[in-house]
Amino acid sequence: METILNIAILDYEQACLDQISRLCSSFEKDFGYSAETILFGSAEAFLEAFEADSFDLVFMDIYMEGMDGVAAALEMRRLDIGCLLIFLTSSTEFMPDAFSCHAFEYVTKPFSKERIFDVLSDAVKVLPQEQKYIELAADRKIVRVFLDDIISAVSNAHYIELTLTDKEKLR
Repeated sequence: METILNIAILDYEQACLDQISRLCSSFEKDFGYSAETILFGSAEAFLEAFEADSFDLVFMDIYMEGMDGVAAALEMRRLDIGCLLIFLTSSTEFMPDAFSCHAFEYVTKPFSKERIFDVLSDAVKVLPQEQKYIELAADRKIVRVFLDDIISAVSNAHYIELTLTDKEKLR
């Protein structure tokens, strides 16, 4: 199973949107995570599209026309506390405000590929991983068995008998 990262990138500068998007795609190729990115040019456009659990990560600029990134992050947090928030900004003066929004990371511009890759690597370590499973025919029905639930597998004639963590046996 492939891990898919749903990433929102929010910045009023198109060049920054493009750069982060390219780096997310490059991270995808280098580390095997599929990244789906959606770009937003304003906080208002982002909040209009935002729903709880819709993104794993949000890269958000602080300086924007209209609503700033801290105000947008506070509004986002009212709907979703679990999404990882990475602020992008040219100044460190908003760092205390950013962390009061439960920011995962604070990246100052200009940033390097290595810095963004480090942030993405750290993010995938804390994001919930999808459980891997197999589907088997057992007792004349298809059963989904999570790999972490298998204690043992024994070959018996033309069958495989699985013992699961809850002591259930499948043949």
